[in-house]
Amino acid sequence: MAGIRPWLWSVRAECREACILGVPWVTLRDNTERPEILGVKSNVLAGADALRMVENAKRMMQQGNWWKNPFGGGRAGKIIVEHLRN
Repeated sequence: MAGIRPWLWSVRAECREACILGVPWVTLRDNTERPEILGVKSNVLAGADALRMVENAKRMMQQGNWWKNPFGGGRAGKIIVEHLRN
C-alpha cells in the first residue's frame, strides 16, 4: 500500500499501537525501547536531523504496511480465559 502516510513522533508509547494497526512510524529520536518494531521495519529512527526526518518519512510512505505484527495475534485474553476454565 504505497502512499500511506507515516506518523512522525517522539513519544514512546504509540509506536507499538501504530505497528499493530499497520501505520508506518518515524521516531524522532535515536533510540527506542521497542526493537521489535525496527526488526519488522514498521518504524525507523530519524533522530533530530531534519534531513533524516524527511528522507525517512518519504521512505516509509513508499514502503507501505506489509509487515507482520510482532506482538502476537491479539488472542492472548481468550487463551488465558480458556486455560483458566480448563
